[in-house]
Amino acid sequence: MGPVGEIINKAEYPNHVWSYDFVEDRTERGGKLRILAIIDEHTRE
Repeated sequence: MGPVGEIINKAEYPNHVWSYDFVEDRTERGGKLRILAIIDEHTRE
């Protein structure tokens, strides 16, 4: 296993490498809020 934070696929142009992650939070009433965050690694959008 490589070092922590190692870049496996470096984005060389738009739409080359995409990353995704689930983010969870709670509403004021205690409801679950789950968001799928997706990012283009080249444009950071």
